[in-house]
Amino acid sequence: LVVAGGVAANSEVRKQLGEVAVRAKLRMVCPPVRLCTDNGIMVAWTGMVRLALGLTDRPIAKGDDIDLFVEVRPRWPLGPRDARSRTQQQQLSKRKAQQQQLDSSKAGREEAKAKKS
Repeated sequence: LVVAGGVAANSEVRKQLGEVAVRAKLRMVCPPVRLCTDNGIMVAWTGMVRLALGLTDRPIAKGDDIDLFVEVRPRWPLGPRDARSRTQQQQLSKRKAQQQQLDSSKAGREEAKAKKS
């Protein structure tokens, strides 16, 4: 049983999970408390490792319409991205294509309406 993060800094949580681990005949592993006090350290470390491995995304550029996409990452692996994952650029391209299709349809309706008038 691995207990990490800010939760692992709580001595009562460690004690109770230790008892659960004993009853379940599991070994419990916790990092030193000094490494569990700030999740920002873990996020920064993950970012550093990902950067060192070349696992980066293109930063959002000034011209990108950031309102058109959001990439949710419930888990951030240190290895290559899952093939099912979509990158920011893929999502942005998809949203832009959808918007262009909507704009084109709207323009077509307006043109047809103008011809009837």
